[in-house]
Amino acid sequence: MSARGRSTPTSKERSRVIDETLQRFPTLPTLTLARHLLYNYGYLFEYNLETVRHSIRYRLGKEGDTHRKRLTHILQRDNVIMPQTWRTERTSYNLPAGLWLILPDVHVPFHEPIQLFLYGG
Repeated sequence: MSARGRSTPTSKERSRVIDETLQRFPTLPTLTLARHLLYNYGYLFEYNLETVRHSIRYRLGKEGDTHRKRLTHILQRDNVIMPQTWRTERTSYNLPAGLWLILPDVHVPFHEPIQLFLYGG
């Protein structure tokens, strides 16, 4: 038993708590998730913010290429569906002749689906 009356946490408990939190809050940044877990489940991580943050990054596969290859069963990206676009029609603007640098940028949900399909695969 630990000093706070709880038994020593296992890695399965930590993994379960992290997975549940990632499913519940999939869009939150890592540090925010770490603070949430530290506040609610600090005893599992010895009340250390960096330990929690490292555990989250490990589960997300953000530890580098070596870890990412080993965590393919956790990183499920096969069923990602692009949302419908909110794009509105705009009038075209014709640039005068000259040398131009065009840097296109995609912002979901204001994307152009046809261009993504043609050039993005």
